Amino acid sequence: MSIYQDKADPELRLLLSAKQTAQRLNISERHLYNLTKQGQIECVRTGRRMKRYTPDGIQRYIARHTHGPESGDP
Repeated sequence: MSIYQDKADPELRLLLSAKQTAQRLNISERHLYNLTKQGQIECVRTGRRMKRYTPDGIQRYIARHTHGPESGDP
């Protein structure tokens, strides 16, 4: 299995670029880089400066930042 798997279907990719990840999270790339620098979202370094993100890492970030309804809310 290639890390590039299927270029026709981005949902099957094992590694996503910063641009693809930011689009999935609906945030700017700059904000994504800040989250990465702060250690809030995982990345895979594929070189000195290049970062890639995994779908599982994105899901873990979302899960950690998902809040349920506040207690006492109607």
